[in-house]
Amino acid sequence: MRRSNRPSMGANVVAAWVGVAGVTLAQPERPPPVTVEAPAERTARATRADLARAYLRLERALSSHAPGPDEIPAINRRFDQASVAFFSGQYGSAIKTLGEMTASLLGEPDDAPTRAARSLAVRVTAVVDGGTSARVRSMHALGEPYSGPLELRLIGPDGPPPRSVRFTVETKGSTPIDAQVPLKELLEGRSPGTYTLSVAVPGGTSFEAARVSLMPPTAPRRASLESRLAAVPEGDAVAARAREIARARVGLLTDEPSPTNSAQFLADMHALADDLEREIAAVERGENPYARLAGDHWRVIPVAGAMVPCRVFAPASALAGNARPPLVVAFHGAGGDESMFFEGYGGGKIKDLADRHGFVCAAPLTYSGSSPAAFDALIDHMAEDFGIDRGRAYVLGHSMGAGAVTSLVSRRHGSIAGAACLAGGGAVRGPIPPMMVVLAELDPIVPPARVRRSFEEAARADLPVTIVEAEGWGHTLVVGEYLPRVVDFLLGHRLTPLEGGE
Repeated sequence: MRRSNRPSMGANVVAAWVGVAGVTLAQPERPPPVTVEAPAERTARATRADLARAYLRLERALSSHAPGPDEIPAINRRFDQASVAFFSGQYGSAIKTLGEMTASLLGEPDDAPTRAARSLAVRVTAVVDGGTSARVRSMHALGEPYSGPLELRLIGPDGPPPRSVRFTVETKGSTPIDAQVPLKELLEGRSPGTYTLSVAVPGGTSFEAARVSLMPPTAPRRASLESRLAAVPEGDAVAARAREIARARVGLLTDEPSPTNSAQFLADMHALADDLEREIAAVERGENPYARLAGDHWRVIPVAGAMVPCRVFAPASALAGNARPPLVVAFHGAGGDESMFFEGYGGGKIKDLADRHGFVCAAPLTYSGSSPAAFDALIDHMAEDFGIDRGRAYVLGHSMGAGAVTSLVSRRHGSIAGAACLAGGGAVRGPIPPMMVVLAELDPIVPPARVRRSFEEAARADLPVTIVEAEGWGHTLVVGEYLPRVVDFLLGHRLTPLEGGE
């Protein structure tokens, strides 16, 4: 089977993950500073993971330091300017804007050291002899010279005191920083696991820049897991699907996670490898390890010979006993991927709502996961694995995902109890399920006037469309703000026994 194509556009998802194979290194009590003079002017090529990190930091700042009503329009306008830069491929510019917005919300120092630290990307490479270094580079021009100390900090998964190594950068004019920083002192004696690397101003603000996994090379373990799966006898359709999911998850194991594929750069390779040992052992016993699986996991949905990537979140409370939970299917917008709703859009607010209301949430890759055939397969698989209530299956989408929703509801109205479109959509023809449409007043990417007419025409035709005007909100930040209202609307509807068919 082939894996459904993933677009190369950026995705607003969470922090980068970088794997490092088996490291045994040294740690003096206080490592000496390393002084590096920046070479010729150049900046790091910012990645989807870098952009995701900046975006998620802003989302957390918005949650912890909620702006006042008078500030919301300006914040939305500036965020959408960053979105336009992102869509035009100017990742560094978008990251710079997001960083400045976050600094303003958090009241961070507006000084040269903080701006320099915030500008940096960290690229970690594993060296054959066991020595490991990080390349630290600016993602955009600094606009001013900076000469002075910065730190790389390593924070462990079990919360031990962070270790740090100080390095001094000397720039000329506005030349971006480009430093090679040895990590030997940071990593020595650390047990296997996943660690966070942050760039920090000594005694000041720190910025998460990468994650490092200390573990043996993944290739031998991946080969062993693949061999075990290949030896599993053929079974029924459910067993075959479990094998395909496990095989796709094994395919995520790598020493060099792709910075363009969130399924890899979000993964904790150390934990993933251990999870796969348990999952494949279950498959070998003829069991489905993904049935009633509580929590958040990545899987694939086999559709017509292709594999559609999908994130699934099932709260434990929704799976208790013989519960038949509702299902919410969430379609991301252009430039995103299957991780967008679980990591972005209010910092993964949809997972909080699933916990609160007791529904299962599935977020497929919109590009290949929003066709009627893919939707049918998704519903069937969620029913088989989680026992969902087919009379309470809902769809929502943002931007391009909203367009997918309007296309889907007319063709699968007998399978959808309610639908919602945020900052997007298209023409709808009845019959359709009850639908909420959220139009963002300040949206420069999908201006409300572009889609309002279609939905007003649908309402005049007595189709069950509810239009909500989101005053002061822009294209993307509107999603996290209005998700609670959208979910309340969806869960208030269900299919009647007489409904069905296409």
